[in-house]
Amino acid sequence: MKRVIAIAVVLVVAGLVAPGHSRGRTERTETVEYVGTSGFNNGTLTAFELVRCGEDLPGCVKIETTPADRFMSLELKDSTGQAVYAEVSQTIGDGYIAVCSSTKTFKIGAGLPVYVWVLEGTCDDGATPSTATTGTVTATFSNMR
Repeated sequence: MKRVIAIAVVLVVAGLVAPGHSRGRTERTETVEYVGTSGFNNGTLTAFELVRCGEDLPGCVKIETTPADRFMSLELKDSTGQAVYAEVSQTIGDGYIAVCSSTKTFKIGAGLPVYVWVLEGTCDDGATPSTATTGTVTATFSNMR
């Protein structure tokens, strides 16, 4: 009986640490391109604009998330090398996160798309100009902070 229990314990422990079954931090990166500025901000978004984001709406990128994605950080790079001001949200009316070229890691709703609206003007600091032309948005997703 003790041998059966010992074997069962070994099998359970081996299953917990088996390769490919890590319970630690996982990370993935996705890079998408933007062209121009959107002309919108999250205060005026409609469902129509969300549907068009990532298709034919300039200055807006839609990044799909997975059920494992719980946190993300962003880096925006414009071809001019200038700062990029953007607003990030997941749904209409949930508020937004203001971005000036990059963010620290923040919490997201797993499985919901992330919308990045590239805007023209000044970053939230009121001093850094942003005149976006074309560039990339790189999102780093993780399951833990």
